[in-house]
Amino acid sequence: MTRRQNRAFVVLDLPSRVPELIVFARAALVAATNNPLLPNPRPPLATIEAAIVALQNAEVDKETRTRGTAAVRDVAESKLRAVMRAYGSYVQDQADADPDHAQTIIASSGFRARKASSRKKLPFTAEPGEISGTVDLWVKAPSKRAMYHWQWRVVGAANWNRAPNTMQADTTIAGLPVGQYVEFCFRVVTKTGEGDWSEPITVLVK
Repeated sequence: MTRRQNRAFVVLDLPSRVPELIVFARAALVAATNNPLLPNPRPPLATIEAAIVALQNAEVDKETRTRGTAAVRDVAESKLRAVMRAYGSYVQDQADADPDHAQTIIASSGFRARKASSRKKLPFTAEPGEISGTVDLWVKAPSKRAMYHWQWRVVGAANWNRAPNTMQADTTIAGLPVGQYVEFCFRVVTKTGEGDWSEPITVLVK
């Protein structure tokens, strides 16, 4: 029987303040550049960059308090918001086309993702470690006696890399490529046997 996938949704809540909007849009532009999970982005990246630059310039001009500059800034802001919503819709289309990797696709785009069903706390979390090139992983332990298998791969790579097994429900993986989006997953081994590999989660390694 095929396991039903929960659809992952792009969170389109853009920052309300202009400086934060510009930072967000710029980060999304960097994430989309040469991203193998987001081929032929819509709008084109050149359009997104032009909208960012236009808003940056308009925001600088507004600070001079010259008559009419506020209205120009407002138009540029509306344009960038429309462009980013369109890009978010494109990311959603890509995620819907590949539900097995939807969370990874959305995370690699610069947007956040949410699942249709989110009443249960995610059993698996990850975040960059204190040392560059490391990521800390935590799992909600299903049993007092269990072994944890871990693996990782750079987003877009075909093969997974195995990390050392642990008897604890957490680990730190080192030697990861800095500046790359990396997927992580785990499985639990108990006295009843091996569990399935988890859904992958994605972290930008710092």
